[in-house]
Amino acid sequence: MKKLIGLIGVIALVAGAVLFGTNFNKARAAAKEEVKTVTTDVNDEFQNINIDIDTSDLIIKKSDNGLTRVECAETEKIFHEVKVEDGTLKVIQNDTRKWTESMFNFFYNELKVTIYLGETDFNNLNILVSTGYIDVAKELTFKTAEIKGSTGDVSVRAKVLDSININLSTGRITVEETNTKNLFVKASTGIVNLKNITVEEKTTINVSTGDIYLSDLTSGKINISSSTGDLFLTNVIANDDIIIKTSTGNVIFDHSDAQSLNIETSTGDVRGSFLTPKTFIISADIKHVDVPKTNGGFCDIKTDTGRIKITIVE
Repeated sequence: MKKLIGLIGVIALVAGAVLFGTNFNKARAAAKEEVKTVTTDVNDEFQNINIDIDTSDLIIKKSDNGLTRVECAETEKIFHEVKVEDGTLKVIQNDTRKWTESMFNFFYNELKVTIYLGETDFNNLNILVSTGYIDVAKELTFKTAEIKGSTGDVSVRAKVLDSININLSTGRITVEETNTKNLFVKASTGIVNLKNITVEEKTTINVSTGDIYLSDLTSGKINISSSTGDLFLTNVIANDDIIIKTSTGNVIFDHSDAQSLNIETSTGDVRGSFLTPKTFIISADIKHVDVPKTNGGFCDIKTDTGRIKITIVE
């Protein structure tokens, strides 16, 4: 009886392997659909842009002829709907593949949506992308920009007047050469790079795993939280305060400053240079602390096992 059960199990295993292999090959073949580019001219006026795509790169840039058009690389089973509705340009991706076919997304590395904008000033930009690279060009201006993605890189260089909100699961976030009122960046696993930015009110950064690079950034307030990764601040100025809380990673300042600073790390060093004198409040192993005896804005630093070394730029 046991031998019979074992034989049935072997037969079932072989049959399953054959069936999986057949479906695997069919899915591979289906995933190799021809990719073609479909261009849609947009003649209606709009003030907002709403993008909802699953598996494509997204490029938004100024057109070279003053006309608006949308170019979509697509297949028979992945296609797009482009329309203007209630003053909003909408680009929606439709994916009609079976789940066995969608397992092979690596065959779709040619898919891309490029939006060429005839105008440069808009109200709201909303982008939702599951997998793909996002690039918003610097010639454009928006009132608000909200970007959500699962896997991929995000690059924003456009001017955004009120707020930039970027939420990414895995990838690199780059924001540079822009001015805005509020900036919010969140990533589960990735690298954050903010450069040449002026934020009128508050900059908020939340990263679980990954390094954070801030350079030539001026903001009202700066609030940073991180679990695992190093934090680098170069020429970063907060007109109000800087609050940093990290579990594992170094916090490194280079010619940066704020009216007050509150820095807390469990495992990591805090070191670098400030521009103005500070009154230091230190909670750490005194053997590993080297700060100048100066008076100024408060700088509260707490660390469990890291070293602290701060200098004042004269």
